[in-house]
Amino acid sequence: MKRALLFAFAVIIASACTWLQPLERPAVFQIDQLVDASGTSLYTFDRDVAYSGNSLCDPSCEKSWRPFLAAKESRRIDDFALIGRADGSRQWAYRGKPLYRYAGDIQPGDVKGDGIDNLWRLAMRETNHALANRLPSVADY
Repeated sequence: MKRALLFAFAVIIASACTWLQPLERPAVFQIDQLVDASGTSLYTFDRDVAYSGNSLCDPSCEKSWRPFLAAKESRRIDDFALIGRADGSRQWAYRGKPLYRYAGDIQPGDVKGDGIDNLWRLAMRETNHALANRLPSVADY
């Protein structure tokens, strides 16, 4: 009986320790550009609506723009959230915008997808060129 209780207690403690492990961010910044753990550039799609929880990149689009998928056990951390996909997988989003990898980026640090069709942007610390490319407003003067 004592052994069974000790075993049950050890299982509870072990599962609690797993739950308490610090979460790792799915991507990091190199300067202001967001990259995955292998240094591959991440992108956003202008047609995706931030915080909608949806990706508008359809299966034909995904041939070139692979969703940045999350592991089953992944959880939201800081500005990184998860959105559900039609196939049941989950995709990382940064500040509400789904993240993608471009098939044409071969080497870490490649940025060949930036600006394609004027719809694809490097995922940046600021909201994907929105600040850099917006027209000045009265508030800027």
